[in-house]
Amino acid sequence: MTFTCKRIAYGTLRSNRAFPAAWPILSLCALVLTAFTQITLANAGAEDWRFRERRIGDVDLKLADSGRTAVSADFGAIALVTAGKDSEQVVVGKRTHRKYSKVAGLAFAGNSRKVIYWAQRGAKWVLVAGEKESTQEFDEVGEIATSTKSDHVACVGSRGGRWVVVKDGDELAEYEKVGKIALSQDGQFLAVAALRNGRWFCVTFLGAEPTLRGSGYREIGCVAVCPSCRVAGYAARDDSGWNIVLIGPDKETERVASAPYYAVASLVISHEGHSRAYAARKGGKWLVVGPNGEGKPHDGIGHIALSADGQKIAYSTRDGVEWRVIVGDAETQGYSQILNGGYLHFTDDQSGVLFTAEKDYQAYSVEATLSGGSKVADTPQNDPPKRVKVACRGCNCPGSGEGHSCPCSIHMGCMR
Repeated sequence: MTFTCKRIAYGTLRSNRAFPAAWPILSLCALVLTAFTQITLANAGAEDWRFRERRIGDVDLKLADSGRTAVSADFGAIALVTAGKDSEQVVVGKRTHRKYSKVAGLAFAGNSRKVIYWAQRGAKWVLVAGEKESTQEFDEVGEIATSTKSDHVACVGSRGGRWVVVKDGDELAEYEKVGKIALSQDGQFLAVAALRNGRWFCVTFLGAEPTLRGSGYREIGCVAVCPSCRVAGYAARDDSGWNIVLIGPDKETERVASAPYYAVASLVISHEGHSRAYAARKGGKWLVVGPNGEGKPHDGIGHIALSADGQKIAYSTRDGVEWRVIVGDAETQGYSQILNGGYLHFTDDQSGVLFTAEKDYQAYSVEATLSGGSKVADTPQNDPPKRVKVACRGCNCPGSGEGHSCPCSIHMGCMR
């Protein structure tokens, strides 16, 4: 209807020779009105997200070494790593843990306030859970995965040249190398990228029994599991390029989709296991590929979240030195960093998105709430962050190097 009105007005003005002086002005007004109408219609389907901040505790994040922090799921506890001359230690609130040579992989276990991390004690590494050291020792260590709805913990470490998959203290399997790992919300379903006979596979564990998936690839960049079902997925590269592979509970169930990009990372799967989204590198930039296609390019992509139905998407991005979270068509103000490795998630009722962020060396919990409407949320803009990140924080990814690149969110977010 707007287009029809535009044509009628244009024809009428052209045929009206009695007011030649008015033609330029009226023509300009018609063009402005048309552009305004088109913009209004384009934004009519946009969702209205509003962002609310709440400061967490009274912790000065300036004390954190290279930005290494973690926030509990209930936003009630903050852990950070401090560094001395020859040692590192974890601080949770006002409680200081013992000193170690090095600390890696800081995280909270599920909904608890028990902090989990790797600690180097002499030449060996041990897993520390709530200040209690495990009896298992490793020469090198990789990722730690915690379940969001329970206290289950999975991790990987090497001993005698073999990489071991460990869940809740039980050693499940050994491989030549282990890369990325993912654990379901209930902690019962585990997926890992494992190197076997020179080829990378996705191995799933339902209980303690491993199931080798796929025919083997040159590289597996990331793995993911459905939060509430038994579907796993991974990004794999072979001679033809990158592919996104989704595998169901049955070993034969497999869906493969081509991903024509330079690199792929941060794969996520919706609750039903039907939708997926991932970060892809294209033309020197990173973008999110979701249910609606490609998003805008950014310098870095952190974590991606999908709603339960797979229709809504949220993700953390970096441009320059600022991190933001994008939810639908709206975005937050800039932050020094999105904490917990850029992690964010939809609320249980799917009406909002939760994440934690750093601004002026303070931690904030941020909630993005869907309120309906036809415009993008009016997000308050504060002064730009004073903190400038120029160094890579390190990720301890065991697969970095030949046969397995490391496109994880930590390296994508650094300024090197």
